[in-house]
Formats: sequence, C-alpha cells, structure tokens
Amino acid sequence: MTTLSVAPGCVGVELPNGKKIDADKNGKVIVDDPKVERFALKSGVGQMGAIARTTYNYSSAPGGTRVCTGCSFRGFAWQDTCPRCECEMTEPTEGK
Repeated sequence: MTTLSVAPGCVGVELPNGKKIDADKNGKVIVDDPKVERFALKSGVGQMGAIARTTYNYSSAPGGTRVCTGCSFRGFAWQDTCPRCECEMTEPTEGK
C-alpha cells in the first residue's frame, strides 16, 4: 500500500480505466495496486510534480541525538564513534 500526495487544490487521481480515487482532506491518496502507483507517478501531472510519493520516517527521537565531529552525521545518543568516518560523536550544542 502506497500513499501519494496530490497538489493543493487537487481532489484525487483519475486512472487510465476511468476510475477515480479521491484524496482525503490532507491531499493524500491511498493506492493498493503497484501498477496504479507507477501510472500515477509517470503520468503528465506526476512528471510535473503535482503527484508525489509520501514517505514517513520513524527513526528519530527528540533529544537523544549525537553529532559527529568529522562529517556532521547525526546518530543515536548511545553511539560514541561515527559509523561513517569513525570520528568522535558529541552532544549537539545548538538550541541549548
């Protein structure tokens, strides 16, 4: 299942077979079929940027991050060395 975002003012997506999928009040369209998703993203309005795949990130926790001194990678609070460049990880100082 994929969630697509439509441009402000759009009310949904029309498929090549004539079926219409309405967007919710936040401009999100839930698509179950991968063929429909590919068609929507490769259509004319998809190429113009009016339709985009919505992604969600569940990996961040507020207040529990550390920053690499070498490459500025943001990691978890329990990491002492950077997994990318092996430099030291320190507590972020901005916003304190």
